[in-house]
Amino acid sequence: MIGQTISHYMIIEKLGGGGMGIVYKAHDLKLDRFVALKFLPPERTRDPEAKTRFIHEAKAASALQHSSICTVHDIDETDDGQLFIVMDCYEGETLKKKIERGPLPIAEAAAIAHQIAQGLSRAHEAGIVHRDIKPANIMVTNRAEVKIVDFGLAKLSGRTLLTKSGTTLGTAAYMSPEQARGEQVDQRSDIWSLGIVLYEMLTGKRPFDSEYEQALVYSIINQDPRPMRDLRPEVPEAMEKICQRAMAKDVKDRYQTAAELINDLESYRTGTRLSEKTLKVQTKKRIYIYAALAVIVIVIGVLVILSTGKVEVFDRIAVLPFRNLSGEEKQEWLADAMTEEVTSRLQEVAALRVPSSRGVMKYKNSKESSSELARILHAKALVDASVLVDAGGRVRVLAKLIEPSTDFALWSASFDGTKENILELQSRIAQAVVKEVRVKVSQAELGRLGRFRKKVDPQAYELCLRARQASWQLYSTQSKSQWDSSLANLQRAIDIEPDNAFYYATLVGAYDAGMNNQLVSSSEALPKLRVAAETAMKLDPELAESHYGAMTARASLYDFREALLHSARALELSPGNFTVNLFSANLLTCLGRWDEALLILRRLHELDPVQYSEMGWVVGQDYFFMRRYDDAIVFLQEWLQRDSGNESARWHLAMALSMKGLHVQALAQCDSMKHIGSLLRPALLARAGNRTLAAEAYKRVRIPTPYYNAQFFAVLGERDTAFRWLARAYRDPEAAMIAMNIDPFMDNLRDDPRFKELLKKMNLLD
Repeated sequence: MIGQTISHYMIIEKLGGGGMGIVYKAHDLKLDRFVALKFLPPERTRDPEAKTRFIHEAKAASALQHSSICTVHDIDETDDGQLFIVMDCYEGETLKKKIERGPLPIAEAAAIAHQIAQGLSRAHEAGIVHRDIKPANIMVTNRAEVKIVDFGLAKLSGRTLLTKSGTTLGTAAYMSPEQARGEQVDQRSDIWSLGIVLYEMLTGKRPFDSEYEQALVYSIINQDPRPMRDLRPEVPEAMEKICQRAMAKDVKDRYQTAAELINDLESYRTGTRLSEKTLKVQTKKRIYIYAALAVIVIVIGVLVILSTGKVEVFDRIAVLPFRNLSGEEKQEWLADAMTEEVTSRLQEVAALRVPSSRGVMKYKNSKESSSELARILHAKALVDASVLVDAGGRVRVLAKLIEPSTDFALWSASFDGTKENILELQSRIAQAVVKEVRVKVSQAELGRLGRFRKKVDPQAYELCLRARQASWQLYSTQSKSQWDSSLANLQRAIDIEPDNAFYYATLVGAYDAGMNNQLVSSSEALPKLRVAAETAMKLDPELAESHYGAMTARASLYDFREALLHSARALELSPGNFTVNLFSANLLTCLGRWDEALLILRRLHELDPVQYSEMGWVVGQDYFFMRRYDDAIVFLQEWLQRDSGNESARWHLAMALSMKGLHVQALAQCDSMKHIGSLLRPALLARAGNRTLAAEAYKRVRIPTPYYNAQFFAVLGERDTAFRWLARAYRDPEAAMIAMNIDPFMDNLRDDPRFKELLKKMNLLD
């Protein structure tokens, strides 16, 4: 059939075959995709009643939507009446082929069983029983995703007894006792079959096997399988108990639903207690043998480590958004707070790379697999946790460290506390994670991790976190109402808890964001920013955020020596904090220390690829100030393809294009800005030589800050007016003034003695 076109499917190659038909890979000519076609043997559908029954079953199966179930797209017939079904085509192999190479790693087997159980649970909810769960009907993709195939085909065969025509020993070995006896079956029969599959994955052997059908039937109905740990001693007792309960002869003793099995598999994965019914399953005790074997395994493991020197170190981890298990929307902030602050604590360890919570939060409630999330977040391991608040206000956090490729918990633990001691709770979790990832940690870092003992007011803490999130969003929204709301929440938090340095440090960031996005004048914001920064430093000089605020405040006073000292201390306290690194580089750029700035800029992507995708546009800004205009243009154009609404990036792209003489393109960028483009347009027109249009544009718009007014008149060549504006900007310092010494738009003023005199006053000239 290879090379033939049936309906609109061109058959490319044969993928496999068995008693239930032959599978081909085909090209869907209508939708331009690859699919799998399964041609059913004519004897399976020769009976019209059986054919109708199959079509009904296949329709029901096609309605199932689950990541662990192969999608059925269509049912059709060839011209000679041969029935075929159209399914998704996956790159990978059957579980049968994987097992043929030997027993699977325990973690991988548990992860595959978990995915199969999830798919079965979804099918059983829809009233569909597979009836033929076996390794040959399980696809494992190249991304370690499980796909159950052939829903409904077992029913098509009409078989109930083992000795019916068409039954093979490979299929019969997975039949439940009730199925082998020809009795009515339900979802518990699928659970039995999954137990057999799990046993085979772990041992490489089927629990019931024989060359003779009747002997196989007798074994399934009457005999117990050989204990798994006789075949593979390292199989955990918990896993053996799960298998034994799934394969209980009496359906009443078996897992009654796939959901029950999933719960036990999850408990095994997280190292928590199995269900009571599963714990009561009897397994043979071989304490001394197992102890001896364990000692041998440990000794061998130690010898391997000593000889190779290799110990897995998880130096790149990501803290996934904590899940709120309370069922109350009002507790959602607590889960978000735990995510943000545990991340911040971990970023204080220099040997760790931990993406900022700002970037990771977009994957909250994500359906991505652990391996896919790890790929996106550039992580070797994932911290997966949930938060539960009881009626009495007690907080319990269940946390685990996940190995992404197997989705297996390398470590798990629970932590108890209250909302008031949430800082201590966060520190305990961070300390536990650091211990498990095996990175080098200094005594100073350990001390900082454990110092967060102070209680907080839950309401104030929530208000502060909401305000911080709103401030972060300003670089995309430029929303004045959002900024006002952020300030109001912070002031309420400070009113409730006036001795919390973190709130004042957050207030510094809010004022800084407001100025950078032209939402407040520097004359109004800077005095308040400085007071907030000084207060944060007085309350907690060991907080990285306090030093970051102090750096911003001292730079606004032209005290760059002190600003750099605070920058260095902030980096020392939180070396993995993306924002601290980014704006330290920005400060060095503005001071003309470009080599030092570039060292930081070059490691930003490696430090935190997720946050870089949001805030890395500042690299393009720094390229502009370094007069690397080609680099700035390429960088910012690529950036805007990912984040077209980022007006700060467009602002600096427009200026870089203007400096290259690409005035039409520069003005086009200016026009594409919704909020702040009109402020830049007069200067761009002046640089293009259109003095009349520039003057008209200047009259139409009220430029809010003295520095940007000075910038316009500097470009226009009207020096006296430009210096009058610069004098006003100096008397009432604003953030943009720090860039004056390197601002290309100020080049017309550089040979004027007044310019050098102003640079001396600002400590920008030696």
